[in-house]
Amino acid sequence: MEFDEFHSQLTNVMSKYRKVYPYYQESENRFLMPAEPERLPEFEALLNIKLPKDFVSFYSKCAGLLLPDVGNSILLHPLSLLVDLIKSSAIPVLMENAPSIRIVTFGKDAGGNMFAIIPDKANGIYYLQGEFICPKDGVLMYLHDVFEPKRVADTFSEFLDAVLEDARAYLEQRPGWKYLDDGLYGA
Repeated sequence: MEFDEFHSQLTNVMSKYRKVYPYYQESENRFLMPAEPERLPEFEALLNIKLPKDFVSFYSKCAGLLLPDVGNSILLHPLSLLVDLIKSSAIPVLMENAPSIRIVTFGKDAGGNMFAIIPDKANGIYYLQGEFICPKDGVLMYLHDVFEPKRVADTFSEFLDAVLEDARAYLEQRPGWKYLDDGLYGA
C-alpha cells in the first residue's frame, strides 16, 4: 500500500474512534510531521545497510506514527530519534549469538518490545520480544534465546497494512483479534 492511501485510510479509521470511545483524544493517535527525509542517508550509513524502498517511502512523507490506543500501542519512531538512539546504543542493531545479522529497529509497543526489519531475512518485519544487552563495545544486541523474533509481515508495506487492520479491529472491537504487538496477527 502506498503512503497516501495508507494515510487516507488510517486517518478515516481514526476519525471514527470518538464515536466508539468517548475518552479518545485525537492528538494522541496521529502521524508525526514533518517528514525528515534528509535523515534517511544518515540512518542507512549508521546501520551500514540499504533500506527497503517502502520504508524509505513512508519516512519520506512522515516522521513516524503514534497509535497508543491500538493493541498495546504501536509507535513508529521518528528518524531523528532513531539516529540518536543508535548513536547512544539505546536500540538494538545486532542479534546476540549472530552478530553479523543487522537489525533495523524502527518502532515499539508500550511494553518496550520492538518492531524491526531484519535485512538478512529478506527485509521481513519482526516483533522482537524479550531482553536486550549492551556488551563491551557499546552496541546493543537483541537476546533471542528466550523469544525468537516473530515475523509479522514480509515487507514494510505489508506491515503498514497490518497496522491499518489493527486500527480497524480496535474500532470494531473485534473479539479474539490478535494485534501486531501480541507478536501475532489476525483473527
